[in-house]
Amino acid sequence: MQPSSSAKLFLGIAAALTLLLVIVGTVLVRSPSEMKLVKMDQKRVQHLQQLAQSVRVFYRGEKALPETLVALKERDDRVKLSADPVSGRSYQYHSIGETSFELCATFSLSTLEGDRPMYGLIYDVDWRHPAGDYCFKIDIDSQNDLRGL
Repeated sequence: MQPSSSAKLFLGIAAALTLLLVIVGTVLVRSPSEMKLVKMDQKRVQHLQQLAQSVRVFYRGEKALPETLVALKERDDRVKLSADPVSGRSYQYHSIGETSFELCATFSLSTLEGDRPMYGLIYDVDWRHPAGDYCFKIDIDSQNDLRGL
C-alpha cells in the first residue's frame, strides 16, 4: 500500500524541520573546545579584575601606583600574581600616569560582538575585549572607562 500524498507531505515537512533543528542547534550550541576557550578567557578577566582591585588598594595606601606587579606583591603578600591559565605567562602591568595603569592579557575569543559573555562594568572598567593581545586602561580617579584599543 502506497502512502497518501498528505502522509508524504507530512513526512517531508517533519524531515525538513528535523534537519533545520539540527542545523540551528549546531550553530547555537558551542563546541566543547570553544567552551574551553570561553572559560579560559573568563578566568583571564577574573585574574585582571583581582589585580585591578589590588592596585586600587595599593594606591589608597601609598598614594601612588606600584611600579611593577612584584612591588604590589611585596607590599601585601596576600596579593596573588596570577598567570595566564593556558600559557603560564605573567599578565602585563604598565603604569601610564599618576593614577592610570594598564593590565594586559592575550585572549582567545572576542567579547565585543555577538553572543559572547559580557563582563559588564566592574571597577568602572568595561571588561569586553577583542581576540588576541589587549590592554585594559584603568584610571583610579575616574568613573569613566579608558578603554584602549
